Amino acid sequence: MQRGIYLVRKLFLGAVLAPFAAVANDAVVLDPVYVTATRSEQSEVRLPAAVSVISRAQIESSGAANLVDVLRSFGGAQVTDLYGDGSRAQIDLRGFGDAANANTLILVDGRRLNNPDIAPPDLSSISLKDIERIEILNSSAGALYGDQAVGGVINIITRARTGNSAALELGGGSYDGQRARATGGLAKGGASLRLSAEMRSSDNYRDHNKLDYSNVLGRAGYDWSSGGAFAEASWVDEDLETPGSLFAAEMKANRRQSAARFANDFSDTDTRVLRLGVNQALGSRWKLEAEATERRSDGSFRLGTFGVATQDSFQDRKLRAFNPRMVGRYPMGSGTALITVGSDLQRADYELSSQLGVQANRQDQTDVYGQAILPVAPALDLTVGLRRAHVDNKVEDGFTFVQPTEFTDSRTAGEAGLSWKARDGLRLFLRYDRNYRFAKVDEFTNAGAPAGSNINLLDTQTGDSYEAGAEWAQAGLLLHTSLFRTDLENEIVFDPTTFSNINLDHTRRDGVLVESRWQALDRLALAAAGQYVDAQLRNGGFAGNPVPLVARFSGKVSADLGLPYGLNAYTEVVAMNSRGFAGDYDQTLGDLPGYAVVNLSLGWRWNKLSLRGRINNLLDREYSEYGAAGTDPGTFAEAAAYQPSPERNFWLTLGYEL
Repeated sequence: MQRGIYLVRKLFLGAVLAPFAAVANDAVVLDPVYVTATRSEQSEVRLPAAVSVISRAQIESSGAANLVDVLRSFGGAQVTDLYGDGSRAQIDLRGFGDAANANTLILVDGRRLNNPDIAPPDLSSISLKDIERIEILNSSAGALYGDQAVGGVINIITRARTGNSAALELGGGSYDGQRARATGGLAKGGASLRLSAEMRSSDNYRDHNKLDYSNVLGRAGYDWSSGGAFAEASWVDEDLETPGSLFAAEMKANRRQSAARFANDFSDTDTRVLRLGVNQALGSRWKLEAEATERRSDGSFRLGTFGVATQDSFQDRKLRAFNPRMVGRYPMGSGTALITVGSDLQRADYELSSQLGVQANRQDQTDVYGQAILPVAPALDLTVGLRRAHVDNKVEDGFTFVQPTEFTDSRTAGEAGLSWKARDGLRLFLRYDRNYRFAKVDEFTNAGAPAGSNINLLDTQTGDSYEAGAEWAQAGLLLHTSLFRTDLENEIVFDPTTFSNINLDHTRRDGVLVESRWQALDRLALAAAGQYVDAQLRNGGFAGNPVPLVARFSGKVSADLGLPYGLNAYTEVVAMNSRGFAGDYDQTLGDLPGYAVVNLSLGWRWNKLSLRGRINNLLDREYSEYGAAGTDPGTFAEAAAYQPSPERNFWLTLGYEL
C-alpha cells in the first residue's frame, strides 16, 4: 500500500513539475469544436474554466473495452467500478465520493444521462463505436446546467453523420467475454441515416456476475442551408447477476466468490430513449436550438441482506425533458459577444414496488437561464450568467407519506468570471459559480421521517465554487492547471448507520488539477495528469474528518507510440491513494488501500482491417476501487465491505470497415 501511495504522489508531482510529460492520446487534446462550455458549438473555449477533450482517435488508440475505461484514464476523475466491466460505475469530479452520481452531471449530446433517482447513470449504455469525442467541463456549472452540475459536466458527443459507411467489430477476452458491434451510415444531400448495434456477454471476474447486454441505436437527420433536424431512438437491454460485497475474511478466503446471502441477487433493466431536435438560424445573429427527450427505464432486481429471503422488486422510471435555447452573436468593439438564453423543463415519474410497498414520486423542474460572454477589452472576456430553478415533488408511499405529499423549492444560481489571453498560447481565467442539487425522487422516502408524519427532513443542497487557472499551449506542448474551492451547505448523502439520507453541515473541497501533454516526436506522445483534493467536513459531530471515498491524490501517466507496419502501442499507469470507506464518516474502519495499475494496448491497422489487444492490470495487482461501511451478518457489527476489482485480464478486438 505504501508503494502505491508513493507512486501516486510521484505521478502528481510529475504532472505539476514536469511539462515534458504529456500526451496526444490523452484527455487534454483539444478538438476544434466545443459544445459543453456554452451549450452551443464554438470554435474556441471562451468560458473561464478548463475544458478537456477525449477525441475519437484517443479512444481507439487506448484499446478500451468500455466507456468507463476511457474515463478512468482522465486524470481529473476518480472512478469506482463495482464489477470492473463498466456496468455499475460512478465518475467523481472534485471529490464527492459515494454521492458523485448526484454531483457530476453526465450528458449524451446534451441530454441528461443521470437518473432521477439515486441509481448511477448507465454508462454502459453508450457504445464506444457511437462516440465522436468526450468533453469534460472541469468546473461547477450551476448557472449553465443547473441541478447536479456541482463538480463538473461530462458530455459524450456521438457520431451524428458518418457518410456512406459500414463497420463490423468482433471481440473476446477474459471471463468468457464476447462482443459484436456493427455500424452503418448513409448520406445523400442533406439527409443522413446512422444505425448501430452491439451485443456482449461475460461471466465477469466475480462469481455470480454474468452479464448479457444488447444495444440498438438509430439516428436520422436532415440539414438545410440555415439549420437542421434529427430524430434518434435507442433501446438497451441489460441482464446482470449481482455478486454483492465481501468482508475482509471472505475476501481473504476467495476474492472472486459471491457470498451465499447474494445467491439470488440480480438486476435486469430495459431502457428506451426517443429524442427529437432542431436548430434554425433566425436572421444573421440568432439561432434557435431545441431538443425533446423521453427516456423510459423498466427494471426488476433483488438485493439479499443478512440471509433474509427477499422478493423481487420492480423499479420504473420515466423522464421527459424539453430544452429550448436561443444563441446570439453580437459584434462589439473588442470582439463578438455570445448570448445564450434558454429553459430546461423536466418531468420525472418514479415508482418502486418492493416488500415495503409502493414508493412513488412525480418531480417537475422548471428552469430559465441566461449566459453572456462579453469581450470587454482586447483579449479579455467577461462571463456572467443567471439561472432560476423551481422544483415540485409529489411523494407517496405506504409508511411515511401515506397521503400524497407535496414539497416545493426554488433556487437561484449565478456565475461571473474573466478569461484573459495574456499572450499567444497563454490563457488565464478566474471564475465564481453558485450551484445547487435538489433531492432526488427516492431520497425523500428514505430520509428518516417518522412513519405517517409527512415531514420533509431534506433541505436542498447549495454551494459556492471558486476557480483560478491557466492554460499554455506552444510547440506541441499543452499544460493546464487550475485551483478550486467548493463550499457546500446541506450536502445530501446516505448515512449507513441510520440507513437514511441526511444533510451534512458545511463541507469543503480544496484542490488543484494539473494536466499536460507533449508531442515529443512525430510518432510519440506523452502525458501526465494529477489531482489533489482535500474534501473535509467542516462542522457538526464529524468536523475535521475527510469526506469518505475521496482520495487526496490521484493521477495517471501515459504514452502513445506509433510503430512501423501500421502498429501502435499505448500504455498508461492509473493510480490513487488510500481513502475512507463510503459512509464511514466517523473513520472507525480505517482506509481503503491505494493502488497503481498498469494497462497496455497494442494495435495494428492494414487498409480497412484492424486488430487490437489490451491487457488491464498488467502487473496483476489485487485491489478494490470501491469499499463501503457494511453490517456483518454474523455479529451485526459495522465492518468494512469490499468490491474486489479484477486481476490481470485481456481483451482482443478484430474490426473491418467497408
